[in-house]
Amino acid sequence: MDYHKFLNGNTMKTLFHPHTEDKVVKKVFEELEHRDVHYGFAPFWRSFSYMMASNSRIGFAAYDATKPTVPYYFDKNDISNVQYYGVSSDLYKPELHTGKCFVMIEPGKQLADAYYQLAIDSFEVEGMKFLIFDHNIYEYPLLRAADGTENLVIQ
Repeated sequence: MDYHKFLNGNTMKTLFHPHTEDKVVKKVFEELEHRDVHYGFAPFWRSFSYMMASNSRIGFAAYDATKPTVPYYFDKNDISNVQYYGVSSDLYKPELHTGKCFVMIEPGKQLADAYYQLAIDSFEVEGMKFLIFDHNIYEYPLLRAADGTENLVIQ
């Protein structure tokens, strides 16, 4: 889908948190593309709008709270009943997204220590931290254990 046509001329700023500006979004894309990273995980409120702004050049899978291997879903009581919001479940399938990936961390948020230990690179844009990994984060048992998703099957 050509999201730029879908937006019908609206600026990216209308899609984002009110304090996010187009130049910030562009800087994020430049940093990711410079590192040849085209797939990763972002907090729910940023993932879909960033993916739209990139016109799907960069895939952003939404994650729940501070646990990137937990897909954003509605039924908080049943993690085995993941219901994806606004995106295809294909965004969460590691076999479709091999190679490097990123995890976006919002200002003031912290992930499990294992994420910082396993990252091969990182950068920051306007307080948002990005951790870069050699592989899809679902391929790291230590990360899945840190998030409690060792037995989660992505369907």
